[in-house]
Amino acid sequence: MNLTHHASKAVFAVGATHKNFDDIESLSKRLPVEVIHAKKMRFNNYLRFVPIPKPIEFTIKINNPYCISELVKELCLFLIIGIHVFEADMISDFIIAMENRRTYSLKQLSEIGRSSLFYLVDFDNQECETGIMEYWVYDSSLTNELALYV
Repeated sequence: MNLTHHASKAVFAVGATHKNFDDIESLSKRLPVEVIHAKKMRFNNYLRFVPIPKPIEFTIKINNPYCISELVKELCLFLIIGIHVFEADMISDFIIAMENRRTYSLKQLSEIGRSSLFYLVDFDNQECETGIMEYWVYDSSLTNELALYV
């Protein structure tokens, strides 16, 4: 795949893991990524007092899509990760939405006429036998080349 052809696309990973905070923060030293934010998930008042490990939620900009599988390996400890691919001119809006804990849905992306893809993998899923569940959501205008990112 010609990555320069897709320079107008942005690729982000958003999710939660039980990996150590320092491991997440240091990803950019090992992979071509930028950690936008990583912080402990907030729970409602009741769950705040339950003595369970709190997952770290993250938003990571992926500078080279070829590192996605390595990124998943680095983060995989009760991991749920979504890979978002969308037009690069939407990066600042996307980051603001993630920092404010709002999701940026495919519907929102497609309403403004942007090719988009969302791929989610839940490695700790209780609803299936294997414990791993995948979801694909994509805009009808998605090109085959863009789908190859994931």
